Order: sequence, then C-alpha cells, then structure tokens
Amino acid sequence: MQPLILRVEGRSRAREALEDHLALCELAEELEEFAPGGPEWQARLTALEDLLVAHAQEQEAALFPRIATCLNEREGEELLRVLESSQEDLGGRFGSSTEGQRLLDAPRWGP
Repeated sequence: MQPLILRVEGRSRAREALEDHLALCELAEELEEFAPGGPEWQARLTALEDLLVAHAQEQEAALFPRIATCLNEREGEELLRVLESSQEDLGGRFGSSTEGQRLLDAPRWGP
C-alpha cells in the first residue's frame, strides 16, 4: 500500500499512514505479551480495535476511493487480493468482535 499512497497522496500522507500501521503493529505485539482474557490483554485488545476501526474507516471512506481511481485494472486486482489476504489474516487473529468482523467484510469500494 505504501507505494500507492505515496504515488496518490504524497510523502506526508504516506508517512502518516506508515505511522498508523506501526502503532497497530506495536499494539498487536504488546497484546501477545499478556495472557489472553486478562485485564492487560483486554485493555490492549480494546485499544487495538479502536485504532483499527478508526484507521479502517478513514481508509475505506477517503483513501481507498482516491487510490482506486488511479489504478489500472491489474493494480486494482492485485490490491484487492492483498486486502482480502490481510482481512483473512486479521480475522484469524482478532475477528471476534462484531465491529471488528464488520471491518473484515469485503470492502465497499472497488477499482
């Protein structure tokens, strides 16, 4: 995604998106340090879900539609494959909540 964001949105937005992803990764790593179901684990899971929901909503509403208009057919198909793979991976790890599962449904935009 980073090359597409850089191409369509510019360096500043690409840096911001990378920082968002790093924050998500850090929370996911912290989550693995605690016993599932414990209070620390639950607090980090809630923070991760909140950040993921906000990030996904922003990308789905604003970023993805702009990127989709700049892709050729091959790039659009590849992006959908990558996103679907990411959704499957996240669904296996964190897809237990209703809001989280809604976000893992197929995207409502297209190339």
